[in-house]
Amino acid sequence: MLGKHCIKTWCASQGLFALSGAEAEFYAMVEGVARAKDLLNFASELGFTEDSHAVHVGRDRSAAKSFVSRRGLGKMRHLEIIDLWLQKAVREGKVLVHRVLGA
Repeated sequence: MLGKHCIKTWCASQGLFALSGAEAEFYAMVEGVARAKDLLNFASELGFTEDSHAVHVGRDRSAAKSFVSRRGLGKMRHLEIIDLWLQKAVREGKVLVHRVLGA
């Protein structure tokens, strides 16, 4: 929403099946950050400028934070390689990961 105007909507179904809670949260982070980056680009096209274009994402599992903070698959060998762009974005400071309460 921008004021009282709906700027963008979307609908998604479950695309991948996660084998652990950390993996499920990683997939959710990938989807959320991709959508946020899309909205940042759209806002930039409308003329809105910010000093920081970093995306802030919340997570409640430490396993998901440790996974996006390292390089490579580690023990999660069945992930799609294409989703590892999030690790690079976190390393470069384009995505900031914060802890939120799971309750």
